[in-house]
Amino acid sequence: MTTHYTVTQNITKGRSFRFMYRAKNAVGWSPFSAVSTVLAATVPSAPKAPYFLSFSDHTLHIVVPRSSSDGGDTIETYELWVDAGDDFTSTFTKLTGYSNNKMVYLATQEVDGLVNGKTYRFISRSKNPIGYSEFSAYGYIAFGDVPSTMSRPQITASSETSLSVVWSAPSASSLPIRGYILNMDNGDDTDPVPIYIGTNRPDVLSFVVGGLTTGLPYQLTV
Repeated sequence: MTTHYTVTQNITKGRSFRFMYRAKNAVGWSPFSAVSTVLAATVPSAPKAPYFLSFSDHTLHIVVPRSSSDGGDTIETYELWVDAGDDFTSTFTKLTGYSNNKMVYLATQEVDGLVNGKTYRFISRSKNPIGYSEFSAYGYIAFGDVPSTMSRPQITASSETSLSVVWSAPSASSLPIRGYILNMDNGDDTDPVPIYIGTNRPDVLSFVVGGLTTGLPYQLTV
């Protein structure tokens, strides 16, 4: 006498199934009900977080990843949302300039109100005929470009086993510099690897490298 039932066998995701039912009493069976059609689908999976692609001509290029699963029915649309910037607690608003389900959105100050130098949280979601997916994780993206290419580091002093290295800040950066990474090879023309990671130390513009082998020509980049 239950009035609900969960079908778990012979169901294929994305197919529409027809259902009807009837009742029985001591006299016999009733006529069948009208037919109901049910699509075996759910909402899409949440997309991955939007991320930075490039910045040029005062335009931020943002990648809007796709959902890995459409839930069993065709995804109709994607949405891109952004917060007020820098405070990381403000509410999100939908970017009305984003349309046509493009994987790359070109965000500007004129259309989207983004301010140079601010860091924003971006989220996205998708929708199929069943409904909306969950929102993606936060993508933290600053409105601005990466720094200009650094000039080569300079050696100010050396000994048989150490080098004193200095470098200059980049000539152009639309955002504050957060720190520097100094790379060096092993003295045998291999790929350089980080030997100093100055996260959140933009004031540090020098480093002393020790433990070197006498006579080897080391290569450094910053």
